[in-house]
Amino acid sequence: VVRLVHTGSFYGAYSPAPLLRALAQAWGPLPDGIQVLELRLVGGDGDVIFPDLPGLRVVVRQRVSHAEALQEQAAAHLLLCVFDRTAGVTHLPGKLFEYLACVRPILAIVPSEGEAAEIIRTTGSGSIVDCDQPTKIVKGLNQALLEVRKREATCSVIPKSRDCFSRPILAKQLAAILTTLVSQE
Repeated sequence: VVRLVHTGSFYGAYSPAPLLRALAQAWGPLPDGIQVLELRLVGGDGDVIFPDLPGLRVVVRQRVSHAEALQEQAAAHLLLCVFDRTAGVTHLPGKLFEYLACVRPILAIVPSEGEAAEIIRTTGSGSIVDCDQPTKIVKGLNQALLEVRKREATCSVIPKSRDCFSRPILAKQLAAILTTLVSQE
């Protein structure tokens, strides 16, 4: 079983809708690949309802502690970052930085020209599939599942690139900016 894990709530533009649409449209051609998938949605409010797609295992866990969410990420084969274009191309979900720290491959179903996609490209931490391309979403998911099944799904994150997005480094950069602004007064 391949675990595809999303941690955090779904609301507004943060919705599994792009993945749902893709799976519903392509259900016929993908049963073999999907048979090995367990989609885990961890930390939501239970308002996410998936259509019945035979063979697709969906586990929805209500809100969990941050430590439990991190454990779910660490146990994942793939981490899911999904939001649609209405979130905007400059949006960066906080979970993306946790995903990078977890060093698991990320399947990002996001605007392909957005900031989240750029960070994933820069760090080499996963695959990016445009949220408006259902056919490509299915292909991207299928490819990610094949890589995991072949045990080739090691995240090729370049440590230096990933580290530049860590909380301590970002906090240090913010502190330097604030110090500069304060000293200019």
